[in-house]
Amino acid sequence: MFTCVIHYGGDFVLSPRMKYTSKSEAYFGFVDASRFSTFSLCNMVQNLGLVPPFVVYWRVPEAALSTASIRPLKTDHDYITMLNNMPSNRYMHIYLKPFEKEVHEEEEEEHVAQEEENHENEEEKDHGIDEEYYAAAEEHVHHAEEVVAEEEQNQDAEEEQNNTTAEEENIIIEEEEYVVVAEEESDAEEEDIIVEEKESATEEEEDYVVEEEESADESFDVSDNEYDCGRDEGCKQKDGIGIRV
Repeated sequence: MFTCVIHYGGDFVLSPRMKYTSKSEAYFGFVDASRFSTFSLCNMVQNLGLVPPFVVYWRVPEAALSTASIRPLKTDHDYITMLNNMPSNRYMHIYLKPFEKEVHEEEEEEHVAQEEENHENEEEKDHGIDEEYYAAAEEHVHHAEEVVAEEEQNQDAEEEQNNTTAEEENIIIEEEEYVVVAEEESDAEEEDIIVEEKESATEEEEDYVVEEEESADESFDVSDNEYDCGRDEGCKQKDGIGIRV
C-alpha cells in the first residue's frame, strides 16, 4: 500500500528554476501497489473532475523537482519502474500536465529515446549481474572442489595412519608372542635341567646307598664267622680271633 499524491491544474516552468505552477494536489491513500495501473490513475483523475487528456509524470523520491527527477508515466514499464522506486514514507508524487500536440510529440520522441536508453542500461545491468552470478557460481564450485579434495586428502591420511597403527599393533603382538614363546621355552629348559639334576642326584644317592649296603653285608659276613671260644670247646684262638676247628 502507498499514498498517491496527484499535483494538477498547473504546468512546469524552467526559469529561474523548475517548478510546478499550481499548488493544487489530491491525496489517495491505501493504494494497492500490486494493482496500480493506468486505469487506476484515470479513475483518480475522473474523481477530481478533471477532463483528459493529460501528460503524466512521476517524480523520483527524495529528489528536487528538475528535468532529471521527473519521469514520464505512460507504459506498463513506467509504472513498474515507479513502483520499484517507492520511497520509505510510501508517498509517490504524480504530476498532470495539459496535453499539447506539438509538445506531446516532442515528449513522445524523448520518451522513446529514454525508453531505449533505459532498455540498453537494463540489458547492460542484467549482463553484468549474469556475469557476477556466473563468476560467483564458478567460485562456489571451485571452493566446493577444494573442500572435496581436502576431505579426500584427510581421508587418505587417516587411512594411512590407521594402516600404520595396525602394522605397529601387529608388530607389537608378534613381539609379545615371541616373548611368550621364548619364556615358555626358557621355562621348559629350566624344568628339564632341574629334572635331570634331580634324577642325577637320585641315581648318585641310590648308588651310594647300594655301596653302603654292600659294605654292611661284607662286615656282617665276617662277624658271623667269629665265635666266642669261651662257649665252644672246638674253638681255638689264633691271633686273638676265635676259630672253630
